[in-house]
Amino acid sequence: MKTFGELLTDYMARTGTSDSELARTLGVRRQTIFRWKEGLVERPRRREDVLLCATKLRLSPEERDELLLAAGFAPLSANPETASRSAEPVQPTSIAVADSIAEPQTMVVPQTQVVESSQSTTIDIVPVRAPRRTQSANITWLAIVVVAVLLIGGLVAMFAFRADADFPTAAPGEQLIVIAQFGSTQPNPTPDAPSRKVSGDNVAPSDDFVSRLQAAVEREVRAERFDNVRVVTWRAQIHDANSAESFCQRANASIVIWGDASDNKITATLTIAPIVARADDMPLDALIVAPSNTPLTISAASPDEIQTLALLTLSQLYLAQGDYGIARASLTQALSHPLEDQESLAMLNLHMGYALQIAKPPELGDAIQFYSQTLALAPENATAHFNRGVAYVRLNDAAKWQADFARVLAVKPDDFNARLALCWANALDQKPDVALPHCDAVVSRDSSARSREARAIVYAEMGKFAEATADSQAFIDWLGHQPASLRTRYGTSRADWLQSLQAGRNPIDATVLGKLRQE
Repeated sequence: MKTFGELLTDYMARTGTSDSELARTLGVRRQTIFRWKEGLVERPRRREDVLLCATKLRLSPEERDELLLAAGFAPLSANPETASRSAEPVQPTSIAVADSIAEPQTMVVPQTQVVESSQSTTIDIVPVRAPRRTQSANITWLAIVVVAVLLIGGLVAMFAFRADADFPTAAPGEQLIVIAQFGSTQPNPTPDAPSRKVSGDNVAPSDDFVSRLQAAVEREVRAERFDNVRVVTWRAQIHDANSAESFCQRANASIVIWGDASDNKITATLTIAPIVARADDMPLDALIVAPSNTPLTISAASPDEIQTLALLTLSQLYLAQGDYGIARASLTQALSHPLEDQESLAMLNLHMGYALQIAKPPELGDAIQFYSQTLALAPENATAHFNRGVAYVRLNDAAKWQADFARVLAVKPDDFNARLALCWANALDQKPDVALPHCDAVVSRDSSARSREARAIVYAEMGKFAEATADSQAFIDWLGHQPASLRTRYGTSRADWLQSLQAGRNPIDATVLGKLRQE
């Protein structure tokens, strides 16, 4: 059975309904529709949203019920099976009772098998008084147990409902920023952010910092006149990156800020939702990795460093809207007050490099400069090496991208993104024999079929047109379920490739490779 996201993607493609159009119908953000389709959020929380989708997409009753089931709700067309059971009639049996029993008495008669016989059978029935006290006691205890279970269940349900009602959730069209409580436990390390031991045993008070950070973020939001942004605090601590990502998805939040506190130092980590503006990225742009779960260690007593964290948060709101220039300005202001912690300063440079690289048009020279500054402070930062390597692929500097991707694999062996980048880079350099093992490794792990475009190019360069045709067709099928803007940018040229491959011709020449490098 297909997932909710797969079914929704199929039905939207069939009716030609765009993400924006369906979002307006449901009263949600376009980002929400994108998350449903991509599986970033498994399904809608309300059954009514699924029914609105079915109406908008003109689904048949069977398709509507299939969509409801995929979303975890009961279908409308219920067909309960009714089974009637007929009991066999019980034949009366004559029992001869001994003459010695002259008068009827109140008694309990155990169930007895009746054995057929041609002779009359006499059964002695011994009168037994019913244990009324025991039955009454059992009934009393049973009633007590039932009442206790109901009371406990009611309390659990009440607390669960109250906890769910208090959970922050973004309203339709709203960007939500959640600041969790900061505890004394260090967050789990990530490849880009190794664990750092903070000296001292005294834990800084979290509540005061959270309130001051909330005020700083709200101040920046008001100054930029973000009417659709809400900043809230969450009463509990988030302990690791996986929990933060789950929280972000459940709340439909744009940013979740969490971390730990020690010795008047705060290690704050930003978990950032995927940027919808990147949904129509072309091949090389789609490779670029967004920095997320990157910690900044700041002084809880420094207003300047708290503002730096607030400005970094603000820059992510602008990136989500595709306002790359203003995002760069916010990051420039954040970098104007250098942080004392060198790894935190490296993270700010990493965010700046990323903002410059995904800008339209990209500012590759400046992006490379900030990635290099990141690596000067944090030499093993895999994201900086990888994104800089992608920039070098665009600039056709083979020696440099080879060095950067090799460093990524040294830190994270068999990294999916590095393998995909090596597949593309060697294909663009017309080295199909070098590219193919990387392409095969990626395709075997990629459920989206997007990576098969690069392998189709490699097969075409090798003259394996049947294999290239199969991969190209799979990619075009995947493309049919993507946003209209991406289909418009890709569709015609990739369809032309497929026709050439089916005719036994290689459509990948130097001109095509040059365009691919600049897309």
